[in-house]
Amino acid sequence: WVGAAGFGAIKGTSVGTFTGQVSLAYEDGGFQSGEYALGYLKHLSPKMRAGLMLQGEGEDLSPVGELQWSLTPHATLQLNSGFGLTQKVPDFAPEVGAIRGH
Repeated sequence: WVGAAGFGAIKGTSVGTFTGQVSLAYEDGGFQSGEYALGYLKHLSPKMRAGLMLQGEGEDLSPVGELQWSLTPHATLQLNSGFGLTQKVPDFAPEVGAIRGH
């Protein structure tokens, strides 16, 4: 069996939104530290947001920069890239995604 349980917190302020998350993983019959992240998100305009996150798992650590562009009230384009700070993490990991709202 493999599983994970996590906890996250979000705090909105006048300078932006701060997030934190941490998880505990169960694998190979024992518990170990899972993923963790600290993030910051700032509205640049009604349609554009920028973010920065520091995420990791174990000794692996990556900063991730992100732009989010709201195309419609229900669809957002997400562009981000992580940069590896440790040997096991890719040096450069770009991603493109879509977020569907309700």
